[in-house]
Amino acid sequence: MRREAGFFESFDRTKLFYRNWISEEQNPKTCLILHGYGEHSERYEELVHFLADLPYSFFSFDLRGQGRSGGRRVHVNEFDDFVRDAEAYLNFLHSAKIAASDSLTVLGHSLGGLIAIKLTLKLGARVSRLVLSSPFLGAHGLAASDFTFWLSGVLNSVIPGIILPGPAKPGYLFHDPEKMKQYLADMMIERRITAHLANELLCESRRTSARPAVFSCPLLVLASGDDRIVSLKKTRGWFEKAQAAGKELKVYDGFYHEIFHEIGREKPMSDLKRFLDNTEGGK
Repeated sequence: MRREAGFFESFDRTKLFYRNWISEEQNPKTCLILHGYGEHSERYEELVHFLADLPYSFFSFDLRGQGRSGGRRVHVNEFDDFVRDAEAYLNFLHSAKIAASDSLTVLGHSLGGLIAIKLTLKLGARVSRLVLSSPFLGAHGLAASDFTFWLSGVLNSVIPGIILPGPAKPGYLFHDPEKMKQYLADMMIERRITAHLANELLCESRRTSARPAVFSCPLLVLASGDDRIVSLKKTRGWFEKAQAAGKELKVYDGFYHEIFHEIGREKPMSDLKRFLDNTEGGK
């Protein structure tokens, strides 16, 4: 695959960093990857390499305020800015004739999964497949409590720009010790968050998980069986209500949050590969 990287200008002229893996196949399909909170597009290199023999080109960008992208660090004015950024990236790819405009798969992990849901609902029939990995449809444990929700609202009202510790403990992301060494040494990882962004994420996850979603495309949800970051119960509840042109939920027992960096990640990667390679129900 041919690798490309650079910057594109989003809807408000913020410069966002992108990373493309272009297939040598003729007329490849398009897969947009939306990463999780605090990480960045380069962390999906191994996953793309695993999927490289499929007739797809893969595209990702660092969310605003994260990775190499511009914008105020660990902040967003409103959640829908993430969705607008994704649309701006797709428009950039189509205008430059880098990506096909008629066969789009959206793959989102954690926060990226929440963005992917809203993007897919907005784009409608333009999306051929939707894949969610440990989607942030509700926080796990104390972070999901009414008190935490109330506190985030208070902080957002009084001091929205205050910098707080990140919501995810590294030890609860995955078990792989080599991956953990890489993660802790990665200077591009964000481990903080503003009160305003935390409140935006909690509010949007509550709104999205409460609404029955209707998709015109097939849906695959890959969930961690021992997730300590997001709520598996919320994911199951949302999945049961969701309507799609075929849907499947895969739960990986014993897995922590980041299934594509876990020990045994070949299993969810293989399930994803099968879904992408299935021509039934998708363009």
